Amino acid sequence: MTLTGTTSATNDSNAANNTAPVTRTIIDAVNDSASQPGGTLGATTNVATNDQFPAGSLFSVVTGGSCANASVSGTGHSHLRRRPAAHCTVNYQVCAPAPNTTVCDTAILNVTAGAAGMSVTQPATPIVSAPGSTVNTSITCTASNVAPNSTAIAPTCGATAVDSTGASVPVTIGTCTPALPLGTLAAGATIVCPVSYVTPGTAGGTDTTPTLGATTNVATNDQFPASSLFSVVTGGSCANASVSGTGTTTYDVGQRHLYRELPSLCACTRHDGV
Repeated sequence: MTLTGTTSATNDSNAANNTAPVTRTIIDAVNDSASQPGGTLGATTNVATNDQFPAGSLFSVVTGGSCANASVSGTGHSHLRRRPAAHCTVNYQVCAPAPNTTVCDTAILNVTAGAAGMSVTQPATPIVSAPGSTVNTSITCTASNVAPNSTAIAPTCGATAVDSTGASVPVTIGTCTPALPLGTLAAGATIVCPVSYVTPGTAGGTDTTPTLGATTNVATNDQFPASSLFSVVTGGSCANASVSGTGTTTYDVGQRHLYRELPSLCACTRHDGV
């Protein structure tokens, strides 16, 4: 700023010396803001660019900021030795050179960490699995949408599962590569985790025990003269089927399994002989 002294008199014959301007320097620190890629180490910001100060002034950190291990060089370059959190601050001051070193002003550098994106994919998990069977698969988590030379901070990789009713299904996560927990994950790097779960449901529906040697009297609704003979003929599907001469049919009944040895629905073909 300029401070001008003035004087005059009604009979002043020399107006040329009626003013005495002197330039006074203002030292003014102005708040700054900076955005750094997520996970950046050693980020720097020149906080002097928007400040006013005389040549030879010195910058330094003052207490109250929240950025870890922050420093400010004498020329106004703020340096972060640790990765910035989502948001942190650096408090600094600029002081005039001697003999006015006590003339200072303070300001705040607001630092925002850029977002890092994590994406997840999984291979073609079996579309159909039997109740009670174990499904083994994997998931891959990738550090995406991360600035070059920066990292995703404290990345995670996991999985959850629910059945058709919305009930939770336990999922087992094996040892991931690289192993978790991780401090950082570089842009484009991946975490691969093995995943397994037991398919919900009960094999065989009600899980009834196969009935071996079940019997049915097929003669009850037949018409035949006395002394007629019943017997099995080919073409039926019931296992171990036989028909006695009087019409009692014996056969094995199995469970309803996805993979079954004994049929749960079968037919016996018989011959009524007279």
